[in-house]
Amino acid sequence: MELEGAPDMVLEVVSQSCVQKDTVVLRDLYWRAGIREYWLVDVRVEKLRFDILSRGGRGYLTVRKSSGWAKSAVFGSSFRLTQKSDRLGYPEYTLTVR
Repeated sequence: MELEGAPDMVLEVVSQSCVQKDTVVLRDLYWRAGIREYWLVDVRVEKLRFDILSRGGRGYLTVRKSSGWAKSAVFGSSFRLTQKSDRLGYPEYTLTVR
């Protein structure tokens, strides 16, 4: 089997060693490849960052959030990423859909 074309969505988790690549270089390359949505997650900072970026005419546009929820045109639902600590103090992440 052979597949052609671009995926509808890509999820990128920012890593400490590749911040420029994850947030700038790949953002441009994904847009050029025709990917409709680029989801960007950054948990390196105190308050986690979760953005859904939608393909615009000249680049990606960040989807405006409503009470922490971002609407995905690809999936037709809204999503929210939250963080809490488990009983040992390690971070625990939950992606909620509505």
